[in-house]
Parts: sequence; structure tokens; C-alpha cells
Amino acid sequence: MVHYTDRRSASAALAHALTPLGWKLYGYRADNSDAMTDYYYPPSWTGCATHDDCPGMVLAIDACQYDGKVEGSGKVQTKRVEAGTVTCSRCDGKQYEPGLKDWPLSRAQQDPQGFHKAEAAVRRLHGDLSVSLITDVVSPIGFLGQGWGAGIPETNDIPDDVRGLRRCSGCCGRGKTSTGFVDKHVCTWPEFGATPRGRMVHLEMRGRKVASWTGWSKLCGHGREAREAAEWLATEITAMARGIVDPHAAMPAQDATETLGGATVTDGKKEGFVDLTFSAKPPPHVRAALKEAGFRWSGRFRCWYGRRDRLPVEATA
Repeated sequence: MVHYTDRRSASAALAHALTPLGWKLYGYRADNSDAMTDYYYPPSWTGCATHDDCPGMVLAIDACQYDGKVEGSGKVQTKRVEAGTVTCSRCDGKQYEPGLKDWPLSRAQQDPQGFHKAEAAVRRLHGDLSVSLITDVVSPIGFLGQGWGAGIPETNDIPDDVRGLRRCSGCCGRGKTSTGFVDKHVCTWPEFGATPRGRMVHLEMRGRKVASWTGWSKLCGHGREAREAAEWLATEITAMARGIVDPHAAMPAQDATETLGGATVTDGKKEGFVDLTFSAKPPPHVRAALKEAGFRWSGRFRCWYGRRDRLPVEATA
């Protein structure tokens, strides 16, 4: 049983390997973690992918089915954006809290009790009945130009004459407030079926499942082995998709073939990779050397493939 955090890291590793190969991802979320605020938001991918060279082909990852519906299939993805903005009525667009201009961060940290008393008076003036507790600590997060945090957006174009002043609590230091929000259409996901039981990803060609793979345990983690396993799986998926759409395109080019010893070496589908073809089954010591160098056997194309710079000497002797 694979833990959900391992499934998340494995799907993200596969997404990072598919992107350079030309796949368009649906449902991918980038890493938005922030160590300054102790916020953990790792990358993840729960959706599908399409390729321009493979029309009608859909790659779905860990697609589950509930009540007869596949999660994410045909989903209309939207993004909530501001409909418009107006100048903040509290600070009149000046970004800092009115009434606290004489209390910059340097003075507030020297006299925190006096700062909190002045802040409480300003809040009462604007109808805020809540009173700040008088403490001995003043956090710099609530001041302009002092870092990001607590949901307050940070900008780089803060004027020097207001930098270090208390942010306006009405607009969070933006100088403007939103008039409302609307849902903006981003994209519509393609339709796909559920992933077969026990598998990680599967390929569909116009609604018909044509291939599936597993490999949660190999792709989870953040080391070199997991990254190489993700690259290998992404290369295998791309080759399979192109081979199904156009079988002739999957055949190796004749002008990129050379013979070294008992093996025929052909340029692979990915730059820096090669395909090895033997006239007969190689002996055990050659197969062991290939596996040690990271080469894998492709039953579909009947060849060994791996990185050119790791080609073992035993395979070309």
C-alpha cells in the first residue's frame, strides 16, 4: 500500500518528466511552499495530459470513478479573478494605516505598548470595536515592505516615503479594494475513463484503453533514482503513444544506426538515449552489465534502451 504522500511525489515527478517531451498537463499544481512563513504546498498532479503529435490520445493518472463518473473527466477549469478594483476608502490609496504614520516599524519595536495603544485608538475611530492586546512584541509582517505573510500580498513598488509603515487593514496595503470576483474560463479537460485497478497511469485512444503502467514505488522520493525512473516512464509513454498513432514514426531512423561489436546502436527517441538491438539473446554477463548501467528492455520494440554515456563495454565487445 503506497502512502498518499508518496503517490503525490510520484505523480509530480512524472509530470516534470512529461513536460519537456511536449505533453500538456491538466490539473498540475506547482510548488508554492514558502519557508519564510512555514507554509508547505508541494507540487502535485491529479488529472490528465495530451500531446499535439498524438491527436485523440489522452494520458490519465490515477483516475478514480465515483457513482459512475470519472473524477476530472470533461472538467471545466475556471479561475476566480477580480471583476474590478476601486481606491481604498480607508487609506485613500496611500497603502498605510491612517493615523499611524508617526509609528514606523523601528519606533513600534522600540515602544510596542505605545504602538498597540495607538493602533487600538485608530481601530475605534474606524468603528472597529476590537482592541489589540498590549504585548511586548511587534511583528514586521504587518508593515509595508517587510516580507510576505498572513495572506498579505507583498509588492516591490512600494514608495520609499511609506516603506516601513503599518499596512492599511482595509486593503491589506494594496491601496485598492475589489468590487467583486468572477469565474474566468481557463480550459476544458478532455474526457477519459478510470485507471485500471492496481495501475498508475493509462493511455486512451478515443475512449479505448490501449496501455497502462504501474510504478508508484519507483517514482516516489526526491533522489536521482526516482528522477531517472520518471524519465524512463515518460519516454516509454511518449514512444508508445507515437507508435500507436503512427506506427511508422516509431521505427528507428536508418541513418542513425551503427554497429558496435555484437550490438546495433540506434539513436533513441530522447536526446542522449540509445537503443541496443542484438541478433540473438545476449549472454547473462552482458544483460547484467546493461541492467547495472540503467538500461531497460522494451518488449514492444524488442530492444534495450538507456543513456548513451552509460553504454557498457560488455555490450559492444
